[in-house]
Amino acid sequence: MKTLNDFTNLLSRQYNNGGKIISRPLGLALQEFLVEHKIEQKSPLTVRFYHQFITPFVNFMGEKKTIKNLISLQVKAFFETLDHSHIYSYSSYYRALRAFFNWCIRERYIETSPLTFHAPKLPEMTMPMFSKDEIIEMVKACSKKTYLRDKAIIFMLFDTGMRLCELSVLRLGDIDLENRTVHIMGKGRKERTLHLSTQTIKAIWRYLKNAKREDHGECLWLKQNGTPMPYSRFENMITETCERAGIVSHKTSPHVFRHTFANNFLDHGGDVLDLQYLLGHSSLRMVERYTRAHKAARALKAQERFSPVDHLGIK
Repeated sequence: MKTLNDFTNLLSRQYNNGGKIISRPLGLALQEFLVEHKIEQKSPLTVRFYHQFITPFVNFMGEKKTIKNLISLQVKAFFETLDHSHIYSYSSYYRALRAFFNWCIRERYIETSPLTFHAPKLPEMTMPMFSKDEIIEMVKACSKKTYLRDKAIIFMLFDTGMRLCELSVLRLGDIDLENRTVHIMGKGRKERTLHLSTQTIKAIWRYLKNAKREDHGECLWLKQNGTPMPYSRFENMITETCERAGIVSHKTSPHVFRHTFANNFLDHGGDVLDLQYLLGHSSLRMVERYTRAHKAARALKAQERFSPVDHLGIK
């Protein structure tokens, strides 16, 4: 969408169209789709997800391809170009395009979705977690140049289970050192307040005392030169620190901190409903993904305790 007038003209054409299908190029429709998500103040990561997984389809079909002329066979042809062995990536393309086509139906760009086949069934995999020793080794492996900052980031992720996208946009005013809390603006503009441990507060305080802070407002996390850290730098820092600590590649995602927090919380007797609030989820269904490993470990302990063969009494 180039200008506000373009947007106004589009609305005018739609409302005067008498409910008929509107002829719209794929490229322009994708721009509108992303703009609408920004207007609705969806998470930057949500917008980036849709951009990342819809753009290849638009490029495959051609930006000028009219949406209403799409047929299921063309959509299937695009999915045939994907690597089916990467099931989670394949699923991401499917979910993104499903949301896009459903939006196109609401906008009267198509009558029905050309995505006529079912979504791939994902395997129920146990989420990876960091061990206590791995967290310790990770802190030891923090870069000497940014040790205080990186340690504070690791402690905060491990201590709260917050999303990286939530941590990356924290401002000085979100941290209450006296009451040991952090205020978070989560997905869907949902606010929550989390407790910070004594060690995490100390790590943040030491970082703040030594950070080179230029005139960059209230931004909490800064680069060495005093400028705000971009989101990509958080991801790279965690990956690089994990690699220096000798942690295997499938655990280098920042989201593993979230899995680890959830299962540690349950292991120490935490309630599932409390965990739902702490993670910022709107339903327990999402929490279930993080608790699968905890359930598996608990079941194994129960099996060991109640082993029918051990109870035979035969030696």
